[in-house]
Amino acid sequence: MKITFLLSNPGLGGIERRLSWVVPELNALGHDANILNLRSHSNAAPLWEQSGVPVHSIPHEGVNRWLVAPRLYKTLRKRRPDVIHIYGLRANLVGRVTAKLACDASIISGQVSTDDWRKWYHVSLDRMTSPCVDRYMTNADAVSRAFARREKIPDEKLVTIYNGIDVNRYCCDGGARTAAREALNLTGNDVIFMMIANVRPAKNHAMLLDAVARLRSITSGFKVVLVGKDFTGSFEDEIRSRNLDDSVQYVGYQSDAGRLWPAADVAVLTSRWEGFPFSLLEAMASGLPVIATDVGGVSELIADQKSGFVIPPDAPDSLCESMRLLVESPDKRSLMGRRGRERAKTEFGLSTMLDRLVHLYQSVTEAR
Repeated sequence: MKITFLLSNPGLGGIERRLSWVVPELNALGHDANILNLRSHSNAAPLWEQSGVPVHSIPHEGVNRWLVAPRLYKTLRKRRPDVIHIYGLRANLVGRVTAKLACDASIISGQVSTDDWRKWYHVSLDRMTSPCVDRYMTNADAVSRAFARREKIPDEKLVTIYNGIDVNRYCCDGGARTAAREALNLTGNDVIFMMIANVRPAKNHAMLLDAVARLRSITSGFKVVLVGKDFTGSFEDEIRSRNLDDSVQYVGYQSDAGRLWPAADVAVLTSRWEGFPFSLLEAMASGLPVIATDVGGVSELIADQKSGFVIPPDAPDSLCESMRLLVESPDKRSLMGRRGRERAKTEFGLSTMLDRLVHLYQSVTEAR
């Protein structure tokens, strides 16, 4: 099959990292998969190049936004894929109709978050173009429920395929830990809490900073490392204004953030909404316990009280208490980390995801 993944995100997030594995694996199985990116540049480009992912770009910025539809039409008309798998709101709204006009491909709309931020006009546009879509593929049952409720997508058009990961790519031995800590200039024996997420309102870093301020008053021997691009432009100032410089280390954007997980002892995510967070799946594969807010598919990923703690959103006191328990109990950290890695391996393996993905593609193409 010819498979084209259509994206519109210039950043490097879970989708982009996942496709750096999925596209080569699909090609190794004999398919012809590539990425079509509606951006002139993406932070994921070096990773895709390193992974051998074929990528074609159609600029969508500035005056190019008026030309993107005809250029996309021409590109799809020439390639004639069997399946077009679309991620991102912009790519979905432009790509669905254009793909329908350009070729006879099956159209999959990939949805990776409950997207609680959507306004009425986003929902209306999604509903208007929904007839072009053969299937909505989500990464968590919670995401499927959100789209069924808000966008009124019928159940028969929704399918959940959990993110998959190759646990063997993630090392949790002493050598990996030493290398990752050296990369972050970490020394000493502090318990390291790490959150890998771009700084934006949806990720609610303020909740973590609130919890750190509380935690410092009741225990010591810990440090928080934050990784991700600052879209607010003032995050470092906020850390300083709270006098948390000695407890919080912000390292900014990292091109291959997943390699840093072995430096940590505990993974944290304080999001207000999510899908099925790939960063937490990476953390589990790296043998870390996880503390995360109960949003989206987080409770489908983490076994609460077994591989980590699932806590209410916007609840810094609950976060502080969970962090305290793991600071003071190395045995609990170790046990939860082992359980999480085993769960990632048995429940969310890359091969399982690929099998389900190929089955979805085959079923929609055969039904046409």
